[in-house]
Amino acid sequence: MRKEIYITDYNCVTPLGFDVSSNWNALLEGKSGVALHKIIENQEPFYASMIDSEKLNEEFNRFFDSAQNNNLSFTRLEKMFLLSLKPLVEKHQISDETAFILSTTKGNISLLKNQKTLPEGIFLSSLAQKIADFFGFKTKPIVVSNACVSGVMAIAVAKNMIRAGKYKDAFVIAGDEISEFVISGFNSFQAIGTEICKPYDKNRDGINIGEAAAAVYITGCHSDEGRISQNEKFSFKILGDSAINDANHISGPSRTGDGLFSSIKNTITEANVSTEKIDFISAHGTATIYNDEMEAIAFNRMELQNVPLNSMKG
Repeated sequence: MRKEIYITDYNCVTPLGFDVSSNWNALLEGKSGVALHKIIENQEPFYASMIDSEKLNEEFNRFFDSAQNNNLSFTRLEKMFLLSLKPLVEKHQISDETAFILSTTKGNISLLKNQKTLPEGIFLSSLAQKIADFFGFKTKPIVVSNACVSGVMAIAVAKNMIRAGKYKDAFVIAGDEISEFVISGFNSFQAIGTEICKPYDKNRDGINIGEAAAAVYITGCHSDEGRISQNEKFSFKILGDSAINDANHISGPSRTGDGLFSSIKNTITEANVSTEKIDFISAHGTATIYNDEMEAIAFNRMELQNVPLNSMKG
């Protein structure tokens, strides 16, 4: 019998707050995490969504004292990871059949600054193992690093592994921080916007860089067992996923939207839903000229052009 896969618990650490409720309330109040920040010396401030480091340290010290962390030192990103995952591991048991999946684009890339040798923490496998060891995970950590789709790809990996019987459940944690390395990369593409970004707007001129960490708990049940987690107020069933590598360009999207078109088509086929049943799209939306145009083309090809659209980058 085919297993149905659910996200039943989740938490996040963002510039708007250090848990789901504070983030949700901030959004309802119309607050934004995007503001002007000066991050690199001799460079003008630009709009970004950045967590206040002082508040982050205060929150971390409130939940993780020196006795608990065995006097280990943690990077800024690792503190974000630990804070986002802690409430979940306290509510759900870790067993020999529990997967731990860490998703990040650059990890502790900031550790490379002014270094002549590679510090151990720069390796994504070491980062994942450090977080796994802290919480007592018993299986080997899985790392997913696929640029901007890393988070959703990690959820897809968890879904497919649980459904295949490799694991009973999974904790997925995802996050990245703003760093000079990342900013320099986007600057080299001339992709950073001059104002608060406007995805899909005709006057869009680039992205706003942001940082956050989030964690989800994923589990499954056989379809004949009924809907999982009846006591959970909000749970989400994962119906389908797809990833396409069209080998178009190292950084540029296909102008015809072929990769995204195929991904959407494969996903709705697995999910067994028609395009008419899709009520909302949460898209990439970098507010750069070619990305937004490509995505719009792909949505049009799937006849989704009238579905309400949100940008993850906005």
